[in-house]
Amino acid sequence: AASVGVLKLRLQTDQYTGTVTIVTGWSNSFDALSISNDMIIRGGVLTQTSNPSDGTALYRLKIDVGGSFELAATKSINVDGKGYVEQKGPGAATVNVQGGGHGGEGYLGTNAATVYGNVREPVTLGSGGYVLDGGGAVYITVGSTATVSGTISANGQPAYNNNCYGGAGGSVFLKGGLREL
Repeated sequence: AASVGVLKLRLQTDQYTGTVTIVTGWSNSFDALSISNDMIIRGGVLTQTSNPSDGTALYRLKIDVGGSFELAATKSINVDGKGYVEQKGPGAATVNVQGGGHGGEGYLGTNAATVYGNVREPVTLGSGGYVLDGGGAVYITVGSTATVSGTISANGQPAYNNNCYGGAGGSVFLKGGLREL
């Protein structure tokens, strides 16, 4: 797997409200943004690239932090709707009004055989519902202390009416170091 090395990453101004998209992928293992010291997010939103419409699982957010990791209150890492696109993925909805499955069956009977993922080390994308995308995947390893006061989310796109059910949630995995949540 390839990696990009960065000494420190600080999105530290509270006034920053933009979105920073990190492009890390998946072939047989994760590509990673590798930060040798600390990572501090005090402004904006961090996200991953959206996955392609052909259903290929190319992108997930993978960050290796050698030092401490801090996600400030009211800030976020958000990969909502960045997983498998509608009707794609191992637990994809195949009929209208069906939700995508992932760690459990999707609404209205996604086949139980399509439940997938690992509860101990979740790294998989959420499958698409019939018309809505699944959640992305966040995988962060930390060498020292991880302080998470903000939000890390990988939700599928939510249903917007009674005839349309959402994509499955994706994965969030925070590994290593002392965690302060």
